[in-house]
Amino acid sequence: MKKAKDRPRFESWGRYPVMQAEVVPLHWTTDFPLKHPRPGKLLPVGLGRSYGDVCLLEHGTLLQTTGMDRLLAFDAATGVLRCEAGASLQQILDFAVPRGFFLPVTPGTKYVTVGGAIANYIHGKNHHVAGSFGRHVLRFELVRSDGSRFVCSPIENPDWFAATIGGMGLTGLIAWAEIRLRPIVSRKIDYRGDKFHGLDEFFALAQEATSEYTVAWIDCISTGRNFAVASSCAAITPRSPALSAAAGNRSSPSPSISPNSR
Repeated sequence: MKKAKDRPRFESWGRYPVMQAEVVPLHWTTDFPLKHPRPGKLLPVGLGRSYGDVCLLEHGTLLQTTGMDRLLAFDAATGVLRCEAGASLQQILDFAVPRGFFLPVTPGTKYVTVGGAIANYIHGKNHHVAGSFGRHVLRFELVRSDGSRFVCSPIENPDWFAATIGGMGLTGLIAWAEIRLRPIVSRKIDYRGDKFHGLDEFFALAQEATSEYTVAWIDCISTGRNFAVASSCAAITPRSPALSAAAGNRSSPSPSISPNSR
């Protein structure tokens, strides 16, 4: 067995801190629990795009989930996609956009796994309208280190469901998840840009904002109360009534149309 000091050094997106860990790649949902686990703690890790030490475990074992990246099923009538936890948002976009669907929440990078998006409760520029990623997760399978496996949803094992969304991987390994995508009803967006000066004007604009996506920048050159001087807002055409109704139905049947797995 490797000594702790001989283990590879693993870093997150911020590149600090750097910690030593045993990285074990997982390729199938049945690869965990490990057949021959090393002593110590375990933590799932995806594409490592988190800042800080979220995906680090000093002298522990990191379960690299990026090999579990299969898209398992898709229902075009409801927009429900089932995929393994190691599938990236990029993979989902490559599959979904040509079929007229988009992610309900997207962070600042598409190089994030679905498991990582759930564990970190990521948000996008439509957070004030759509909420965080976990709001669009219908259910998932959770695998514990003792080998127990159970499906979690707002109805099935709701405590585990709530604890795992935003749980930083501490409740176990997510094997697969079902998320509801949103339809793309137009290639165009309505855009409005507003200039403002200072935080007071920004907060006033934010209170009045009706756009689905909003973002603001800080002008680091300006000084005093004028340091924040630019903002932009964008809105997309609302989803169709039929799909809006489907999005509100969490008891819809499981996906039945199987896409290519890679």
